[in-house]
Amino acid sequence: DASDKKDRQKIRVVHPFHPQRGQSFPFVIAKMLWGEQRVTVEFPDGTLRSLPVSWTDWLPPDPYLSVGCGRSRFRVEDLLRLRDLIDSRGK
Repeated sequence: DASDKKDRQKIRVVHPFHPQRGQSFPFVIAKMLWGEQRVTVEFPDGTLRSLPVSWTDWLPPDPYLSVGCGRSRFRVEDLLRLRDLIDSRGK
């Protein structure tokens, strides 16, 4: 139905080197494929394409990137994991 296509959520390609960067396409489905979370979108010619979610705006922005604006070289969870690794080596 044409109205269903018009009302579907749009997914924008954000990967800096993807040829369709900045373009939005109708969302079809999200699922695990080839060991990673992917979204399937419909291109204007009607073909369906599967993209890694990290190449799209489907997930909310990473707080590390949006709040930190690149000011920190390390994420808190990575530093905590590093501390756990260092602590485990000393035992």
